[in-house]
Amino acid sequence: MALLKGKHSERPSDAIMLSKEDAVIYQLKVMRGWEDKSDTFAFRYGGAFLASISAATGIYINNHYRMKFKLHYYGRMSSYLPIVALPATLSLLFHTQFVTTEVTLPDKCIACIETRASAIQAMVGCVFPLILGPMAAIPLAMQYNTYDVPYITKEPLKVFKLVQKMTRPIGNILMTIFLGQAIVASIVTYFEAKSVLRVQRKLAMLEDELEHRRV
Repeated sequence: MALLKGKHSERPSDAIMLSKEDAVIYQLKVMRGWEDKSDTFAFRYGGAFLASISAATGIYINNHYRMKFKLHYYGRMSSYLPIVALPATLSLLFHTQFVTTEVTLPDKCIACIETRASAIQAMVGCVFPLILGPMAAIPLAMQYNTYDVPYITKEPLKVFKLVQKMTRPIGNILMTIFLGQAIVASIVTYFEAKSVLRVQRKLAMLEDELEHRRV
């Protein structure tokens, strides 16, 4: 059954009325159970791809601050887990919740959803790891005495300037990552929407074919 949006007076006699929530659940079930996996490739793996980009960005940012604070092998897991795993997980969850579910519904503004996807990915995949990086590295540097870090409770401005100084050399790279994540998220969302439309079109054609056979 193809999912269509229309006025109550225009619906066919055999149409089944669904709420927005039921429509999303139905469409997700159709997309995940579709036999031709090539039709739904972007829909199935788009979110995971964006999560992997967030993880890669987290690794890059974490390595940068660990090197600047001369941490070497100290506290590796305690810094990698939040900076790599958390942005990747949130990227997948937010994209699934606020983007993927929206593209399943008919007559949605795809450009608006693409903009939303770009904003979510840029913030969660780039800005969030950039905030977490120094927050994870500074306590470790103080704990293992690898770098002379001012006490944040006494001299927060000095700590901020120190982080700013360490971040400046990769400023252009971070801006490229920020814009790149936004663009990639928009492209992924576009292909997710195309996957949904392709499946909807094939379902509609199948229904028309069955209807003609009955006649």
